[in-house]
Amino acid sequence: MFRQLYFLGLMVILTACGGGGGNSPTANQPASNWPPAGSNAAPDAFGYFVDSRVEGVRYKSGDHYGETDSDGRFGYLEGALVTFFVGDIMLGEAVLPAEKVTPWELAADNPKVALNIARFLQSLDDDDNLLNGIRINSSVHFLAQGKTADFTSQEQEVQTGENSQRSFMRESLENLIMELTSATLAGPRQPLSANDAYMHFSKTINDSINAKEAEARAVGESSTCITASDCGIETASSDSFYRCSKPLELLYSTRDVDWGLFQNLLNMREYFIYQKQQLRDAAYYTPPESGSCLFAPQIRELSCNTAKYCEWSEIN
Repeated sequence: MFRQLYFLGLMVILTACGGGGGNSPTANQPASNWPPAGSNAAPDAFGYFVDSRVEGVRYKSGDHYGETDSDGRFGYLEGALVTFFVGDIMLGEAVLPAEKVTPWELAADNPKVALNIARFLQSLDDDDNLLNGIRINSSVHFLAQGKTADFTSQEQEVQTGENSQRSFMRESLENLIMELTSATLAGPRQPLSANDAYMHFSKTINDSINAKEAEARAVGESSTCITASDCGIETASSDSFYRCSKPLELLYSTRDVDWGLFQNLLNMREYFIYQKQQLRDAAYYTPPESGSCLFAPQIRELSCNTAKYCEWSEIN
């Protein structure tokens, strides 16, 4: 009830002031800690901050700082951690820079904290349209000066109409999101649900799963055989949690496959699937399923084709 009254009161105030995205800074706003003191060093390398691409998030790595661009790209210094901010709100923890950084890394592998960071960023998207990425505008940064956020969880039952669902975002964070969204183009609004945030974040994780699968498949399929006895099958987990999902099967030749690289890529793929599983459980997401699983029987065997690569052959 408090959140509903807060949101209603905020809407009334903003309407009187002329809307959401065009709010002017207040004279009592705390002094900003941005940009950091000192000269801005040139970056040694670049990475990408993604939950889809995230534009406009501030970051600092050693003596280098900036804002992520339209692709979510950030710079960093070798040997220095990187920290991400919205205004003065630190997003999780400082992390080692990598080619790709997501809320999972910022949450130190804590799925509920990762989901809360994802909900925070997705809810603050300027146009409230996640299909074109996430953009944090300068007015949101200004409004977030002097503020902090607690992304840890707080389990509670929330009544929504005739149904009850679990919520683990602290009320203080929910209220902060409603306040900060008043500075967005789309105007003030309540946080995205855990389910919606999971569904969006899982697309980013799926991209990583599919990339490692493609790399592993390429390694296996590039190995060469002489006879069918050289060919093997490596089975891995399905990337889908639906009841009727089938495991992944990759072909390879025992003669010259780079087994270390092959297994490393599959292990990385497995870790991304683990991330997705943990986030799904944290969001209490259950995919809708009904009916029974029907699979057409496949009669096939491994063979070594004329190009000396392993493949499946149908048995007549």
